[in-house]
Amino acid sequence: MSKEISLPYENVFEDDVRSDYKRMGLMVASAILLSAATIIYYNYKLYYEQIASVYTSIEIAGITFMPYMISAVVATLTTMAVMTMLPMIRSKQMAGKIHARLARMSDGDLTTQSRLDCGHPYLGQVASELNYTIGMLSSSIAQWKIINRQQWDLLESIRRESFDAHNPALKKLVEKMEDNWAMIAEIEEKFRT
Repeated sequence: MSKEISLPYENVFEDDVRSDYKRMGLMVASAILLSAATIIYYNYKLYYEQIASVYTSIEIAGITFMPYMISAVVATLTTMAVMTMLPMIRSKQMAGKIHARLARMSDGDLTTQSRLDCGHPYLGQVASELNYTIGMLSSSIAQWKIINRQQWDLLESIRRESFDAHNPALKKLVEKMEDNWAMIAEIEEKFRT
């Protein structure tokens, strides 16, 4: 049975991812503003100043294309930066989900599964192995709980026999076993399987 719950420590990575998206938005906006300013500046120089008498027609053609070439370089660099950041953001989201799953596991929750849809194969494998390991641990603890209940039934039988036999040493051993069983039951309660 798979269930998703939201815990406070899951938001740590989400805040980090939001700041990365904001950073990318700022980069794109800066690139657009820089490109527009460059084009406007060169167009102003080209049309409002009398450069035709100073430069040849080839130089004027170069000056005309200059702002667009600069804008293309800025757009290319911005695109490369954004495309480099996108996989990292996705990896951060995956790492955040894995972190949250491990935190739930450390709280004793062995019932939930991490449903991770990622484009990163290694993190996907880590998540898959984590789910498999937690499933195996949950199954082992569930079996342990069943065996522990059976042990309690045996202990009750031994206790009845020891009281019938009037053996004080045997009674003390049974009491010690009951104390141990109570401690085991207390540990069992920490795990949700």
